[in-house]
Amino acid sequence: MLVDNITTGWLVLNVWHNLQYIMFVWWANNRRFGDQVNPEHKLISTLSQRKHVIAYLVVCMGIATVFYTGVQSVSGVFKFSDAVSIALIATMVLNFHHYVVDGIIWKRRNPAAPKVEAA
Repeated sequence: MLVDNITTGWLVLNVWHNLQYIMFVWWANNRRFGDQVNPEHKLISTLSQRKHVIAYLVVCMGIATVFYTGVQSVSGVFKFSDAVSIALIATMVLNFHHYVVDGIIWKRRNPAAPKVEAA
């Protein structure tokens, strides 16, 4: 009701959801690593510290920009219908990968996490 165009509404909701998800993952990694740099996971443990939250967002935006610029560049050499197909397939592969990886990551048992007792 607040947005006249359904495409704009979907885009706003999608960006909001993605920002929430990125920050949730940052928070989970912040709890996992705290203020320590893990030698086995140096980059993510450094970026997941509170003082580096802006750097974390910049890295996420950089990776997304490179990916989507690449999709746009590759699809630009094809005729319009092929370019749309390539862009849709690349986006669908990325989304499918996202859900598969989520299923693995969030179902993984973390022995260091405290157990919550049922009341």
